Amino acid sequence: MNTAGIRNRKKATNGTLPADTTESRATLGGRRAAWRVVLGSVFPQGHPPTDLVMGALGCLLILSIERVVSVMIPHYNKELVDTLTVSGNKESPWELVVVVSTLQFLSSGGLLSYAKTTCWQKVSQYASCNLQMNFLECVLTQSYRWQVQKRTGEVSKVMQRGVEGIIDIGSQLIFNVIPAIVDVCVAAVVFVRAFDLCTGAVLLLSMLGYISSLAVLGKHRRTHRRKINETRNEMNSVLTEALIHFEVVQQNAAEDFELEMYGKKIREKHATERKLNKTLSAAQFCQSLSKNLGVMTGSLLCVNQVAKGELTVGDYIFFLTYLNRVYQPLVTFSNYLRIFQQNLIDIEAMVDILQEEVEVRDRPGAPDINIHSGRIIVDDVTFSYTPEKQVLHNISFVCDPGTTTALVGPSGCGKSTLTRLLLRQYDPCSGSVSIDGEKLEDVTQRSLRKQIAVVPQDIGLFNQNIKYNIKYGVDGADDDSMREAATRAQIHARIAEFPDQYDSKVGERGLKLSGGEKQRVVIARALLKDSPILILDEATSSLDTLTERSLQRVVNQSAGHKTLVTIAHRLSTSIHADQIIVMKEGRIAEKGKHEDLLAEGGLYAALWKNQAKADVKPNCAHT
Repeated sequence: MNTAGIRNRKKATNGTLPADTTESRATLGGRRAAWRVVLGSVFPQGHPPTDLVMGALGCLLILSIERVVSVMIPHYNKELVDTLTVSGNKESPWELVVVVSTLQFLSSGGLLSYAKTTCWQKVSQYASCNLQMNFLECVLTQSYRWQVQKRTGEVSKVMQRGVEGIIDIGSQLIFNVIPAIVDVCVAAVVFVRAFDLCTGAVLLLSMLGYISSLAVLGKHRRTHRRKINETRNEMNSVLTEALIHFEVVQQNAAEDFELEMYGKKIREKHATERKLNKTLSAAQFCQSLSKNLGVMTGSLLCVNQVAKGELTVGDYIFFLTYLNRVYQPLVTFSNYLRIFQQNLIDIEAMVDILQEEVEVRDRPGAPDINIHSGRIIVDDVTFSYTPEKQVLHNISFVCDPGTTTALVGPSGCGKSTLTRLLLRQYDPCSGSVSIDGEKLEDVTQRSLRKQIAVVPQDIGLFNQNIKYNIKYGVDGADDDSMREAATRAQIHARIAEFPDQYDSKVGERGLKLSGGEKQRVVIARALLKDSPILILDEATSSLDTLTERSLQRVVNQSAGHKTLVTIAHRLSTSIHADQIIVMKEGRIAEKGKHEDLLAEGGLYAALWKNQAKADVKPNCAHT
């Protein structure tokens, strides 16, 4: 699967990233490309699997048989009635009874229905799998900026509803809509041949009027459906965030606030649903009027011919039976249209994401990077999120192999943004970042990230066991290596105390572990990865001072020949760094070693002095 071809990154103007790309609508070409991905998941090109082809052909064959059966049942009912009403006929028409019963069994939830469902299941499962994989690939290849501006609950719901919408539309088209349209066309021909042109024309016009009433009111229904869908997404986001951040809600006694927000969204949805129901009622009235006028007019014409002796009673039974079989799917046509409109809105939301532009993408034919020494060069880098928010200004520095570089400075000065540029979660607006002489924009993102280990400030643990979380992203790691990494991260002894040890589940977002335990699990993952470059973003912020110093020694020893880049909130963790880069308002204010920077008496010295005072105050507060 490859969705990269459908997404083209727009270059920023004025040295900035394009503003608010998450809200932008793509061009017509992008939308068509996204639809090609969707349809390509359902109708694969090249050589599709044999069982998929057989399933599709089986559906077509069964549908054709069903259309023939739908005509044969009324015909044999007519023959049966005519035989029974013939004067002087004393023979039992058991053959006709058997034929009619067999045809009824085939058409009404019997053999044909089972075979059709079995064949369609192969097609729908294939399409569902491809759609979900394509969507997830698309989302995972989006930039960090895109990810943080999207609500996770909304994105997952969009995928779920979009995939279900595609499958539902496919099944409705194949099993209901197309057969209903074919039945209407065949019915017009049958009625003209069996009765007369007038009867056929009346019924055809009635059916077309029935369907037209749906189309006329469809626009208003789509508007209401789209609004309902948007409100549902907002409801889901409010609910998801309240559940995820339940502790914050409780700590701030904000239960009533969350309930009010959720209730407001529910009331908005209910108001739109009431408007939709008014439209549905109007459509149902028009449909009922059109249908009954057609049935009444056709029945009058048919009964008149029976009274004149031009038709038999069996012909009238044929008329009623066949008309009922044709109108039966049309009666639920409004439901099909409602489902179609809802599904199309769901699919449209999925297509909107599929065709969104990717801010950071590999150039065609980009090679993998092979990091040997890990020499990092940041050359005159400028970066902005928006034209109004420039984060980095002409940043330049070099991290030599086997050295430690500490990034320090006040919050919001651009430290974490720099590390994201090293991982190519963003591309710089100007300047370049290179490793071992290769510019990051010229190599593949995956090969780059495979060779950089990260201990992030915001710890991410999956709701799996500890073994899964330590080994995550480390190909081919065995249990012995995992335990060694955990021992070095000083978490092995604690894990051994758990009832299931490394098979213990950590809970959603690792809530079953303490902050320090979560941090050490992630450090163990980074040590197990054994990459030539190691990035530590406030890696020991959740640890006590003794554990922090102990782990700092382990990390420094493990670094050895590695290039180490740290973001340090506690300046004490950076005193042994080979170079300290002091940042202020997106610029490098100072650069040097700990002793030299203290001697200069600049920003670093002021930060060190303030932090030293803050460390002393707690010890004196209650003396």
